[in-house]
Amino acid sequence: MGSGSIGEMGFELGPPSRMDVQESGSSGIDDADSRSSSEMNGMPEYPSKKQKIGEDGMDPRLSSWNNIPLFSESMEVELGCQCMDVPESGFSGIDDVDPRSSSEMNGRSGYLSKNHKIGEDCMDARLFSLHNVPLLSDICEMKCIRRTFGEQVHFDLETLCGKYVLFYSFVPSPSNYRLIQNSLYPNDLFDLCADLYSARDDFEMVFVAKSRKQDDLQLYYYGLPSYSLVVPFEESGRPNIMREFHDLVDPGTFKCLFLNVNKNISVRGNIDSMSRLTEHLQELIQESPFDCLRSFQRILKRLWPVIPQEQKNPFPREGFCPIARKLNAVKLEYGKNINEMVSDSMKLFPTKIGQSFDVISLLSGKGEMKKHLVRKGGDRVVVDKQTFSGKYIMICCFNVPVFRHEQTARYAQALATACSELYSSRNDFEMVVVAKMNQLANYEVYFNHFLSGFPTPCLVVPFEDSERRDFICKYLDLRACYDIGCLILEKDTDSKRNILFCESPYLARTYGADAFPFTTEKLQEVSANDHMWWDGDVPPPANLEELLGCNPCDILHKTPSPGDHEEATILELSRKVVGVYACVSGDLIPTLGKVYQQCRAEEKEFEIVLVYIPLFADSLDPQVHMANIVSLLQEWGISWWQFPPSGNPNKLFNSSVSFRVSRCLCACRRDRIIIVGRDGSFVEPGGREILSKFGVDGYPFSSECVVGKELEKLEKLTMESLLVPPPPRDFVYKEKKKIHVSELRGKKILLYLNRFGDFCLAEKVRAWYSEMKGTDPNVEVVVVCRFDYIVMADEGDESDVTLSELLPFWHVCPFDPQHSASLVEVLFKGGCEFDALIEFGTDGRVCSMKIASGTDDLPLDIVFDKSQLRDDITSHFRFKGFI
Repeated sequence: MGSGSIGEMGFELGPPSRMDVQESGSSGIDDADSRSSSEMNGMPEYPSKKQKIGEDGMDPRLSSWNNIPLFSESMEVELGCQCMDVPESGFSGIDDVDPRSSSEMNGRSGYLSKNHKIGEDCMDARLFSLHNVPLLSDICEMKCIRRTFGEQVHFDLETLCGKYVLFYSFVPSPSNYRLIQNSLYPNDLFDLCADLYSARDDFEMVFVAKSRKQDDLQLYYYGLPSYSLVVPFEESGRPNIMREFHDLVDPGTFKCLFLNVNKNISVRGNIDSMSRLTEHLQELIQESPFDCLRSFQRILKRLWPVIPQEQKNPFPREGFCPIARKLNAVKLEYGKNINEMVSDSMKLFPTKIGQSFDVISLLSGKGEMKKHLVRKGGDRVVVDKQTFSGKYIMICCFNVPVFRHEQTARYAQALATACSELYSSRNDFEMVVVAKMNQLANYEVYFNHFLSGFPTPCLVVPFEDSERRDFICKYLDLRACYDIGCLILEKDTDSKRNILFCESPYLARTYGADAFPFTTEKLQEVSANDHMWWDGDVPPPANLEELLGCNPCDILHKTPSPGDHEEATILELSRKVVGVYACVSGDLIPTLGKVYQQCRAEEKEFEIVLVYIPLFADSLDPQVHMANIVSLLQEWGISWWQFPPSGNPNKLFNSSVSFRVSRCLCACRRDRIIIVGRDGSFVEPGGREILSKFGVDGYPFSSECVVGKELEKLEKLTMESLLVPPPPRDFVYKEKKKIHVSELRGKKILLYLNRFGDFCLAEKVRAWYSEMKGTDPNVEVVVVCRFDYIVMADEGDESDVTLSELLPFWHVCPFDPQHSASLVEVLFKGGCEFDALIEFGTDGRVCSMKIASGTDDLPLDIVFDKSQLRDDITSHFRFKGFI
């Protein structure tokens, strides 16, 4: 049978027959047959070496694999052999060697020996159906399996059986995941898998975390190849997965299963045994080395410009795409002749701002280089003075290909967008695109795809003219993969022109076509009316017109939605609470959409003005970016006001406005929302945080409002209501005696909320207490522990009594983890990670709450009966990032 597919054997695939059940039937993987291990070897019973499977039947015990493990623990299996040889004694780990000779096995587990033949009239029962591989079946059945960067994928079973699949199961550590990452992660294995993802189309790695629901699996993606598939928590409890990895229990340990069904390969590995597995992976890389041309269709999905099929899909973060890393590791080199030609030319025409420059000589090249350029539309253009007469010239050099996730892609798209606007709005502009091809991807398909991102009128140095392309790129000092060289020359007055701009076009994402030609004077002119929306202590303008830079009579339209287009003036909107939503990626839409709909349901006036900010979260064409946002809004069934104002409600993008808003937000890469109160009553730069943490309860979404509501809640609390948990336990300990909480009425109480049971503030609190007690005998300290004292953890209430003896003169609240947690939840929204001191006045009300992150943080300004609560709440909210 060899490596032939099942279809080639002429068998019709169908559901497996019902498995015969023994009289002393067993259930679960831990049940053991009474027969000896030498007979069974820890595996389901297989046909003996002498037993043969006839044409018209097979061992009924092998007709279903849904009730048995896929493979026995730590065992290599040949899925293709007619009768599997089971060694007399078990073995574990993939480094164990099959008793058969290496000459018979050809040195590789999972491949048939040369002498082993299978007749046409029989086959291994285990390959009777593709359902014999339940783990792969599970992957195909999962409704939501994603790669680490969020891309959702789906496989059919036939495709997956033809792939090399590595299952990697890992037990997260609940205490210190970074320690596990640094010490136990098989980084060499991950590097091999990243190389395989780069080189092959038929490899997948599947990550299965044996975790708890509350574990954040994102923490454990460290080191995993970015294209790895992640089994979600809700799917990890499938019986087949549980059976395969049931023995994996210790935090930080892992186990691997590598298989290819069609090629009859199965190899296991674990923390102590990885060599055979890595050998298989290395052989796969050697069999199919990295080839950009062969893999073009696969690589195309990750390139800029983004093809339509990928425009809504997530993508790896910068530095996490294995193919991009491989290409970017290639050193940018120029031939000796290019270096010499550039060196000679630079002596005559250096590239410095204000310097006179002969652009015709640069674009013509040297010696036998061709003297023409090509427009994207196909027209050939001669490089001479007449072609560029009376025009600005912008020459841009790129290292190609460019990947979607790279910053270079954002700059390339920004330049392409500006170029398109300049060509459409003026007739005195030319752009010349020059590509320096990566040595591994020096193919015309990559060249043509890159150029497809630029407008049709652009001029291009042809692909076949590689020497001239290299000459220009070297001249503009294109040295690294992430570089972009840019040279802008003013309109000609004679045969030479002055250089206006000569550096990497890093300004392209913050200034649009209105800032061309990007001179210092032009940039200052364009940004003269910018107002920072997020500048520390300097608040943004509270007036909606000034904030947006528009007029009260300007008319806004709502984003496309079914029915008639709505419109409203800026003046009409300013009479309501308005959120100015700077939409960079759309990640805030679910939160904002929910709050918006709740406000409408509760008849709370709240409007949203949407400003599109492309080119920061992604490298999509701005029109595509906005179409994606509109599509997301339509999924939510909401429609918001779009800015800038336009007579055409379908016109969504204005680069000048988008770039201005991005500058006002200091080029923030996350969605932000600025809340403006009715008639400019307030402005809240932290709208995102308030909406995310407080929801509709934070209306009208100002810091003052949410602090005021929290203050109102805390002012209703009393010491007794906090110290007496349900069911009533109305006492504390003092010097081993029970004291009723009511006896603390009328006193000044300092509640010491201890975080870890280490009492790191105890000495300073003791000194403060002694000093205060000398001047005010009405002062008392009550200790509440949030964790049990380690040395007394098994002594029950006796530990509280003992603690009261160790902390004389203090009151000790009996330890109750639920009570301690509820105290923190009530007093500190979002929790408190440190020790805390809460002051109660003689009226039993909370006066202040101080968080102490260390022994030096004990507040010295404790003044009872004088409320500092508003300031304390504000400090806590700022520390937590709520405002």
